Amino acid sequence: MPKRVLKSNHYIRFSDCDPMGHLFNIKYLNYFLDAREDQVRDGHSLDMSILAKKHRWALLVGKHQIAYLQPALINESVVITSTIIDHSPGWIIVEFLMLGKENRIKAFMWSHFVSFDLKSQKTGPIPDEVMNLIQDSTTPKPAENFDERFLQLRRGAIGYIQ
Repeated sequence: MPKRVLKSNHYIRFSDCDPMGHLFNIKYLNYFLDAREDQVRDGHSLDMSILAKKHRWALLVGKHQIAYLQPALINESVVITSTIIDHSPGWIIVEFLMLGKENRIKAFMWSHFVSFDLKSQKTGPIPDEVMNLIQDSTTPKPAENFDERFLQLRRGAIGYIQ
């Protein structure tokens, strides 16, 4: 059975921070998406570029929702987790958490990815091979919506992280 929650360690780079030593807001997005790409490659042995060629298919960003709870600081060691929390035949939602010491939440993001058929240049269903992995890798949605999840995390309730 595939791992549901993927994790990786990262250091906050000097070049990604403002003069106060805080990670620029836009850089959280980069850290999350880069981490997910690496985690899927390493955790599931999947290369999205190979899948795109094989199925003439891709997942495109539909929207991101992001909240910042504590600043990530220069040279700080953080853990980034990602997990699929919802899906349909035409989209997935991935939750990202950036955790500092003692699993304190720095930021979290929900990303809605839309299935896209590269041949027809239109949205289309997720290929069966990929959908099977998605179904096996989905973590139950921790909250009904993003704002509820924000309140959960502010109270310190992560849910699915061991």
